[in-house]
Amino acid sequence: MFRKAFIVSVAVLFFSVTADSLSAQTVPSAKQDVLPFEIGGGVSVFNPSLGSGDMLGYTIWGDYSPSLLTSRAHGLAIEGQFQDINFNRSSSQPNVRETSFLGGANYSWHHFKNFYPMVAAKVGYGSIDFLFNNDYTYTHDSRTIYSASGGAQYRLMGNFWLRGNYEYEWWPSLFSATLHPRGFTAGVAYDFRLPHRRF
Repeated sequence: MFRKAFIVSVAVLFFSVTADSLSAQTVPSAKQDVLPFEIGGGVSVFNPSLGSGDMLGYTIWGDYSPSLLTSRAHGLAIEGQFQDINFNRSSSQPNVRETSFLGGANYSWHHFKNFYPMVAAKVGYGSIDFLFNNDYTYTHDSRTIYSASGGAQYRLMGNFWLRGNYEYEWWPSLFSATLHPRGFTAGVAYDFRLPHRRF
């Protein structure tokens, strides 16, 4: 399942890069040297929907905005995200850990000077560790998961942006139910696209 998600992500990225390079002739020369990327990372506070209380972790993301997208839908980007929720475990779930690799679409709009509201929808691979009733025969599982998020970015200085968002996830068919991890991430991003952003 992870291999399939990885292959699909690589294929999407490859065709996006190829299409972007084919349309480069229509891009003004003043913008040809602008890399259409943003990378960032931050601290995440999540309720893992397993055990009690919130846990801590980190999230790393990258946005790619090829001219093929920006010429048709200003503000749209392809986003990849890795998340690891692994710290401050509860006593009822002493080895719980949730990691995920997600990919999808991020859309932000620019109605404000240095403030960019945004929404995102992603799908990918999730891995979870747990312990129930001291049963050590079944302590790990993985599956396809889904995510929806909303938040904003604020320009700090130069190419650096402060980013905060709330994320809600779906982990289906675990323990005869669907888990819904959810929480906040706050971090800093470096945007290679400035001063043009993705617009």
